[in-house]
Amino acid sequence: MFRTPIVVFIAVLLKDVQFAPSPKFSLAALNIVPVCFIVAALIRRILVVSRVL
Repeated sequence: MFRTPIVVFIAVLLKDVQFAPSPKFSLAALNIVPVCFIVAALIRRILVVSRVL
């Protein structure tokens, strides 16, 4: 649910990085995975959201 905006945001940030596709993908993945988990943890800490989830 929240992954798509995070992936797109980080991909846009990395568009000017001059690497081959494989290292660029690895760099993006190393950033995207922890950010997704952190955002999910922060969202679950919000009291209203935890009642819905």
